[in-house]
Amino acid sequence: MNKKKILITGASSGIGLTCAIYLTFKGYKVIGTSRHPEKLNKDILKNRYLEMLTKYKIKNRKSSNETLIKRKIKISKEIFDDLDNLIEMIDFKPLDITDSNSVSQLIPKLMSDGVRIIINNAGNGHFGPIETLSIEHAKEQLDLNYFGQLRVIQNSLPYMKKDGGLIINMASLAGYIPMPFHSHYASSKAALRMLTETLRLELLPFNIKIVSLNPGVINTPFNVNMHTPKAGSGEETYDYKKENSITTLKKLLNALPTPKTSPYYPAARQTWETVVRNMVVGPSPQIVAKKLYKIINSKNPKVHYISSNFIQRFGYFLMRRVTSDKLKIFITRKFYGI
Repeated sequence: MNKKKILITGASSGIGLTCAIYLTFKGYKVIGTSRHPEKLNKDILKNRYLEMLTKYKIKNRKSSNETLIKRKIKISKEIFDDLDNLIEMIDFKPLDITDSNSVSQLIPKLMSDGVRIIINNAGNGHFGPIETLSIEHAKEQLDLNYFGQLRVIQNSLPYMKKDGGLIINMASLAGYIPMPFHSHYASSKAALRMLTETLRLELLPFNIKIVSLNPGVINTPFNVNMHTPKAGSGEETYDYKKENSITTLKKLLNALPTPKTSPYYPAARQTWETVVRNMVVGPSPQIVAKKLYKIINSKNPKVHYISSNFIQRFGYFLMRRVTSDKLKIFITRKFYGI
């Protein structure tokens, strides 16, 4: 068992990349996965990382002159000075967690090499009304966000049962709090949270810890990709791989994948704009990386952790611990303006 060797799925961007760099900085040997690692290079990864660690502010919110103001990159001098080397130290492997053969070929090999800490991070999301998002899109969402994680877990457990281990499932606050037009994403994260609790009970005799880490709204390209799914039919399209995913605020606001002819359009528009504006000024994924490091170094980690700013954590507490279901729906509608 190698407590310093960590596997992170979906490590080529977003939360996964930030965690991979931070844990490498902390002295861990990180194996990161990507569907196409051959397309990655140091400059691509560095630009993605620095973009996510940049703080932004919206000026003239909801006006015709609404713009994003770039402030500063929030990163320690030690990480910044050694960033090129840290990125090169990450060992990227090809993996498609929706492909059982891909998982069964890589995971047992890594486990045999001593990996005993797994961060189930790979995932995506679709935005749209339940009525119009196809069953195929629902299956695609669950296959990646739930069954994909399950494939990784099932292939790792025979090895972890011998000498213990830690599995951290990257869930979401969306699995706790209702988010309109994010039904399949929220459902998949709620399922992952319950899977975590059930596995925690089943694996107690084997010294295997199962944890869910639940980020709130985080400023990453993952969110951009989530809000412009293949299922959309909006007037504009958006590709974060070709454009700056943070500074194109107006284009992102106009990339709503729900057509104006839809009876859901007014509510979808309000929800979309609320999420986009909160996303681009949200905390960086570094907040998730630091929480992850804390979990890994905990002797007896909790089952669930929240990773977000104070306002989101307070909202979670209010919605889950204080309010009634009826009041929760009322507050959610007010927040999204629907």
